[in-house]
Amino acid sequence: MTRNQLIRATAKRSEYTIKVCDEIVRAVFDVMFDELEAHGYVTIPNFGKFYIWESKPKLYIDPVTREKRMVESRKYPRFQATDLLKEAVQS
Repeated sequence: MTRNQLIRATAKRSEYTIKVCDEIVRAVFDVMFDELEAHGYVTIPNFGKFYIWESKPKLYIDPVTREKRMVESRKYPRFQATDLLKEAVQS
């Protein structure tokens, strides 16, 4: 489902127009983005948790030159689904 499809489906299920739903969906994603950037997680009950995972620094060996160097830690977005969502997907 694309963002536009999500907006249209939300408008269809609610009494709001597509324009209002577009603003709401954009606002929700903006808030989630800002929260992940600042605090590292967003939890939505019965759905899941979006969080930031940080890798550890590690030694990298170039396979061609055999040169060794340290690779800095990096941050990655992750999602952990709740059991309820996992069961819904399995059904």
